[in-house]
Amino acid sequence: MLPIAEDIAIRIEVLNAQEKPIACLEATLRHLDGERAAILLPLAAPASCLHWGSRVRFYVEQQAHVYEILGSVIAREVTSESACALQVRLWECRTGRQRRAVPRRAARFPVQFAPLESASAAEPQEQAWQCGQCLDISCAGMRLRVPLQPALPERFLLRFTLPAPAGGETPSPAFCLQGRLLRARPLGRQADAVEIALKFEKLTPAQGLALSALLS
Repeated sequence: MLPIAEDIAIRIEVLNAQEKPIACLEATLRHLDGERAAILLPLAAPASCLHWGSRVRFYVEQQAHVYEILGSVIAREVTSESACALQVRLWECRTGRQRRAVPRRAARFPVQFAPLESASAAEPQEQAWQCGQCLDISCAGMRLRVPLQPALPERFLLRFTLPAPAGGETPSPAFCLQGRLLRARPLGRQADAVEIALKFEKLTPAQGLALSALLS
């Protein structure tokens, strides 16, 4: 759930099939979790382009980051004489522009990784998973040290748990994320390890917000 004490004013974009805006409306974000968002529109807003199945996009700021959130309308209901409530099923959360440069955080913790043949492929079998070590992490990606590989795939599936903060009583959540390979270089005198940089892909809103909260 989005950790807010009050409603958030947003601009909701109605998109065509190519993700190009065809309308932009002022709205209020009432609730956001891993799968759905509840959005309130003034009834006076020209919302005739918003109907079941409409593609929409809006942005949420969290700490130094802005998250681009995409989804589709699954319900629309007039709640009063002055407001219209939308239920939006969420597809994807992307790391958007930043208000200021935020360095990656150096961190050492184990990360399980496995090759992913495509962004929509099923989770690899258990024997396909290997263990590497995180070198640093941000809300957009991470650097890993992994054993030397015969070949590096374009995409990985990652499983990890962030180290709990000192004195923290609440354990960090477990993450299972997709990552796309950006670059790689050999490590060690015998080049028996590889450092790879990965960009997270297809973050859900819940995952993006959890990463931001844990790393801030």
